Amino acid sequence: MKKDALLDAAESVLFEQGTQALTLAAVADRAGVSKEGCSTTSPRRRRSSRRWSPGSSRSSTT
Repeated sequence: MKKDALLDAAESVLFEQGTQALTLAAVADRAGVSKEGCSTTSPRRRRSSRRWSPGSSRSSTT
């Protein structure tokens, strides 16, 4: 399962290299997936990314 592989990779990076090295790129590299693959693992994340994009009309200012 991809989620388990990502968690195992994150744990390895954390214990071997410390918190400063725990980045999305490091975990993706260790797990053998792309950074995009890491961020689209959960169904909830996929739904969120379809609803909003940086160029959308949603704004944080009112």
